[in-house]
Amino acid sequence: MFFAGIRLGTDHLTGPTADAEDLENTYAEHAVARGKPVVQIIGEERIKRGFSFYFDVGWCDPEAEWARLYGLYLSKTAGALIIPGAAWRGERYLVDTLSNKKEATTESGRMVRITATIALSEDPRTAATGVLAGIFGGAVATLGRAAANIDRLR
Repeated sequence: MFFAGIRLGTDHLTGPTADAEDLENTYAEHAVARGKPVVQIIGEERIKRGFSFYFDVGWCDPEAEWARLYGLYLSKTAGALIIPGAAWRGERYLVDTLSNKKEATTESGRMVRITATIALSEDPRTAATGVLAGIFGGAVATLGRAAANIDRLR
């Protein structure tokens, strides 16, 4: 899984360890003189995603990867979330919250493992829609599968 080019785990054994997605519709209710209120569909709210994962010295430099993720948080720019084997729907996400827990260090103090949690919300200004999402979604899913296969060969 990749977010803005940052690898969040190498396969099902290294991350993410948890994944959540929240979808919500908005409705307005209008009172009428008689009968039940009339419901008006306003539309969809921004998609919210959350992940728990870890960076481990066995497959990356935890401090460097955390610094990249923290830099994305500070830049307040949207990034693509690419899940290998899943079609990309064109959404780009902003980092709402980011937290970490330093779990292990070497005797010299070098980080060995960092557990992290990230909460993302869709940035509708950058979302590809309709036909573009379908066209690019298939291509990105193919690239994600290719990246996963390359990692297995290493």
